[in-house]
Parts: sequence; structure tokens; C-alpha cells
Amino acid sequence: MENSYTSFEPVLSYESVKAHYEGIYKTMRGKYTLNLKSCGINTPEYPPRFYKKTDRELKRDLYYYGFAVYAHEMFFNSLTEFSSGYTCPKERFGSKIRENWSSYDSFLYDFTETALKMRGPGFVWAAFDCSGGRLLILSNSGYEAFDIKRYIPLFCIDMFEHSYYIDYYCDREKYLKNCLRIINYARAEKLLENIS
Repeated sequence: MENSYTSFEPVLSYESVKAHYEGIYKTMRGKYTLNLKSCGINTPEYPPRFYKKTDRELKRDLYYYGFAVYAHEMFFNSLTEFSSGYTCPKERFGSKIRENWSSYDSFLYDFTETALKMRGPGFVWAAFDCSGGRLLILSNSGYEAFDIKRYIPLFCIDMFEHSYYIDYYCDREKYLKNCLRIINYARAEKLLENIS
């Protein structure tokens, strides 16, 4: 994680970030690493490359834990230190928002609505659609992967209960709106620039 456990306070508390990172993320990463090693792969990567001998159940576990690790790393790196007011996208990212939404507030509204309409846990993503050349808002259920080569993630917010319960109890909307205040748009901009 690029930040410390206290970087996101008061949006996310030290206790919440530590429990999330050490309890959930590290467990998923450990299981993913063990599964990769059982295939003779020593370098964690996502998506994993398979060999013909990899059995079906192991492939399923590799994708499940691999995407869990990928999504959590993206989430933790999607956030930046707290400052007053919303962070706002600039340059290319801001222009991509204006191509598809009437305003930044409209983008935030759609992002929030997508997240709150999710049935159960998962992640909500701002991603670039390489085939359509536009910015999209996606959600996924649990750790079900989507095609990250076609839809390149720029940032995400974890909507699993473990990410908000300590600080927000059941108030997902407040958690989401506060997380949107600390999106690392400078990082998202760099990711967008790297797309050829």
C-alpha cells in the first residue's frame, strides 16, 4: 500500500484501514500466492497466466484470489490523503468525464447510484473502455473479474461491508460519498495517460 493506515483519516480510521489491509487483503494475497506456487509460478501477477496442466478448480481459485488482490490494491491506491472538499479530476480524465456526463457532479451522482444499486458486496469502478474510447462506470459482484484489458480500471471503491462497517456501520452512502472526497485523480490521470 502506497499510504499509511492513518493517511485517509477522518474518512477512514486507522483501525478500519488496518483491519481491511491486514485482515482481508493480506489473507487474499497469501492464498493467491500459495495457489500460484502450486502451479510453479513464483511472481504474483494479475491476470494469472495458465499452463495446460492447471486444473479447473485451481484456475477458479487463481482468478478469485487474484482478482481479490488486484481489486484491493487498486482500491487502496485509488485513495489519497484527506483534504477539505472534493478532489477534482483535471486534464484528460476531466475531459473524458465531460464527454460522457454533463458535469463532474453528474459523474459523481452516477458513480454513487451504481454503487448503491449493487445487490450485495463488490467494487464500483471508473474504467476506460478501450474499444469504445470512453470512460465507464462498472460494478462487479464479489470478486468476479471483468476483462481488465478491455476495461482498464482507473480507480475503484470497495463496497464490501468490511471496508465501511467499523467507521460507518451500515451507512454505505456516507462511506461512499466520503471516499469520493479522497480519490487520487493524479494517479488515475497517469493510468489514463498510459493507455495507448
